[in-house]
This record gives sequence, C-alpha cells and structure tokens, in this order.
Amino acid sequence: MKTILATATAALLLLSGCGASEDTSTGASGSNTTSASQAATSTDEEAPDSDADYVVTIDGSKQIKDYEGKPALVVNFTFTNNSDKAANFAFAVSAKAFQDGVELETAIAMDDKNYRVEDSLKDIKPGKSIKTQSAYVLDGKSDVTIEVKELISFDDTMLATKTFTIK
Repeated sequence: MKTILATATAALLLLSGCGASEDTSTGASGSNTTSASQAATSTDEEAPDSDADYVVTIDGSKQIKDYEGKPALVVNFTFTNNSDKAANFAFAVSAKAFQDGVELETAIAMDDKNYRVEDSLKDIKPGKSIKTQSAYVLDGKSDVTIEVKELISFDDTMLATKTFTIK
C-alpha cells in the first residue's frame, strides 16, 4: 500500500510540474572510535522516514585494510523491512560513499573476521531488522559521506546519510 501511495504521489508531482525538494536533515551528530590509531567521527545523519518501505540507519564505521593493503572504511547499517514482502539490503537499497564528491569503490576485505558483508544478502520478513556492513576503498584523509536511497524509486528520497571524518 505504501508503494502504491508513493507511486501515485510521484506521478502527481510529475504531472503538476512541482519539483521542490525538502531538507530533512536533523543535524544529529555522534562519534565512533574504532581504535586508538584509526578513528572516525560522524555527523549529519538524516532522520529515518518511518513510513518508507525500508528504514536504514548508519550506525558507525571502522577503518581496515582491503585485500590489497589499501585503507578502507567499513560502514555499519541497520536495515528494517517495512514492505509487505521479504527483502534484503543489497537489492532493496543503494548505499554509496563519496569522498571529495567522488564515489568510492567497493572494498574487498578478505582477512577481517568482523566484516560480514554476506548479511546484506539475507532476506528478512516484513517488520524485521538486520545489521549489515559495506566497505569502501578510501582515497585520502578527507571526509566520507554515506548516502542510502531506495534502489528502485521514483523520487530519490534519501533514507539515510552520514558524514565520517577520517583520522
């Protein structure tokens, strides 16, 4: 029902020519320390839309090395399925990382025993949540902004966003 309502609303906006955007940023901030030598702090998380089919929170991050020894950022997410059928993080939403306005490549982390990317492929039933992670190859020490949107959507509504300061 939520999908039908969202589709009808999007179609109405397209037909009426309205293109205004709404800033839903709450300005909440927090910090996440990963180790004494490698830490990241975070800011700018958007409030989740509780009426959306999927709710995503960005819970923190840690720095690791990818399989080639390059610095990478592992981002922790909580994915909640509010749709009317089973879904998984990998095929329901798109999580991207940007550094200096450029999208980062996905990192491959082979040796980190705490990195559980396979959870992003687990289907969960409506009303359930799962914790998952994504990793991105860093390109320097500038801030990294994570943006999460629904994978297939008519309106590009941001489900979550958070900026991490790389240390």
